[in-house]
Amino acid sequence: MNGRVRMLMGTLEAWAQVPLYLSVAAPLVVYRAQYFPLVAPRAFFLFALSELALVGACWVMFKREAMPRVSGLMVALSTFVLIQAIAGLAGQDWIGSFWSEPGRMTGVWMLLHLFVLFMAMVLLLKKSEDWTRLFVYSALVGLVIVGIDVVVWAGATEPIVADARSVFGNSTLFGTYLVFFIWISLYLLFESRGSRLVRWLGALCAISGFIWLFFSDARAAQMALLGSLVLAGCLVLLMRAKTRLGKSFGAFGLILLSGFFLLIFIGVFVDGSRIQEAFVQQTSQARLGVWHIAWRAFF
Repeated sequence: MNGRVRMLMGTLEAWAQVPLYLSVAAPLVVYRAQYFPLVAPRAFFLFALSELALVGACWVMFKREAMPRVSGLMVALSTFVLIQAIAGLAGQDWIGSFWSEPGRMTGVWMLLHLFVLFMAMVLLLKKSEDWTRLFVYSALVGLVIVGIDVVVWAGATEPIVADARSVFGNSTLFGTYLVFFIWISLYLLFESRGSRLVRWLGALCAISGFIWLFFSDARAAQMALLGSLVLAGCLVLLMRAKTRLGKSFGAFGLILLSGFFLLIFIGVFVDGSRIQEAFVQQTSQARLGVWHIAWRAFF
């Protein structure tokens, strides 16, 4: 009898993980009948999955009498969501900040659902094999998304939505997705304990994502990828180098990289600086105006 109960619980826990695996397919959800076919349908899809994941996570917590392990990442995300919630609810249009609008769906309600999804992953994906499986599904979805973009770019088919080459409809969002896609693929290639097939999949996805990112117009994402690769190299040298010279190179690289980012960050907000002029030429003056208003509101 105890064996059957354990088998049943294992089956239910496996089914509770299904919404988590399905969540990585959100970028493929498109409903043309919606006025915003690339935004609202995906948001509702994630709402449903995160609420199903919450039910599964609560059931596991009740059966195991276990809570998610507190980590630095969890504390950071909790603090971020709390600050966003307070800022949104204390703002001028708290209803709009909470619910957002169909063309954005970035309000407090969405943040809460994404946070629930993260907490469910922490609780339900206990083994490294579970995370590898999630990353494999994510890499496969990313490969499909890159394939769709290539086919549309080649003119072999019409865009999913008019004036939108990728499934994101925005080169900046597409570039950001590709950066995460590349790093997940690199994890499958170098760090996962998966089979040789998983490593080959990671290599294929990393190469295709890297090539297609630099074929896109996502300049900020390209710079972010290069900067993150340099940062990762410095961290690897600092933590894994067996010689003092290697660790010194890693520490020196981190210092230089931190100084460079600090210089760029300060220069963007110094009126009339060359860094600010270059930033405006690559983006727009509107971003600076929005950031200045946000800083004044915060302080």
